[in-house]
Amino acid sequence: MGMRYKTTVICQTCAKVKNICQTCLLDLEYGLPTQVRDTALAIDHEAPTSDINREYYAQNMEGKVRYDDDRPIMAGLTTIHQCS
Repeated sequence: MGMRYKTTVICQTCAKVKNICQTCLLDLEYGLPTQVRDTALAIDHEAPTSDINREYYAQNMEGKVRYDDDRPIMAGLTTIHQCS
């Protein structure tokens, strides 16, 4: 009892591309909100604004994410994020 239901806010591909949590939208490395992280690190995401270009961009990113997921991960180098 007292547990809250967590909902997915963004898709898995978008979360992997931006390195953020799907439910709380915090950066996985620093634990900061994405806007704060992007401003502090001067990161500029070049995501397109039109619908068709967004779909094309998402498809390309999905392929890239799948390729990166197939690579072996060395133990101890990944960080685990726990939403509260």
